[in-house]
Amino acid sequence: MTNPDVNTSEQARRHRPSLIAIAIAVTFAAVLFLWFLFVAVDPENDGLNDADATIGAEPATTEPATTEPVTTEPATTEPSTTEPTDVEPVVPEETN
Repeated sequence: MTNPDVNTSEQARRHRPSLIAIAIAVTFAAVLFLWFLFVAVDPENDGLNDADATIGAEPATTEPATTEPVTTEPATTEPSTTEPTDVEPVVPEETN
């Protein structure tokens, strides 16, 4: 059985901060949901970030970055001056 002497005005006063916090949280969640909904449905948003979708940007080209002519001459077999000369070559081990 329940207590017949319940003071409802005092119970309402005690629960007011909790109910206000719940109302604020629900309102915040609703605002975030609506913001996400409008962003997701935006026809101008094609899924690219701003760096990829710059207005007026030139399309990428397949040309080489340098303007030096391409040579078909074989590479020299002389060791370069930056490579160490005292390194022994690695010989692969034989497997049986």
